Amino acid sequence: MNQPIWVLRAGGAPVLDLCAEILCCEGFPWYQELPAHQFDVAPPGVEVLLLAGSPVSSGVAQALAQAVHSGVALIAVTPDPTLAAALGLAFESGEPD
Repeated sequence: MNQPIWVLRAGGAPVLDLCAEILCCEGFPWYQELPAHQFDVAPPGVEVLLLAGSPVSSGVAQALAQAVHSGVALIAVTPDPTLAAALGLAFESGEPD
């Protein structure tokens, strides 16, 4: 059985461990973690994808975009230009106003 929340880890920054930890602390123990590079499709029952870290390959970005288009929610903690482009968004770097 798939958990309704998948935490996809891209990169190895220690701060990325906090994403799963926050879910547990906030009362959401129903998640599964896997490396982002292994993601290819959101199976039935998965409602939220939480992408922790970057970069992601264009193949993973396209798979995430397909999941979003099929109704799966996506939270990207540190999105990158590849993911933005796959979602049809413009990516601007720099400091916020």
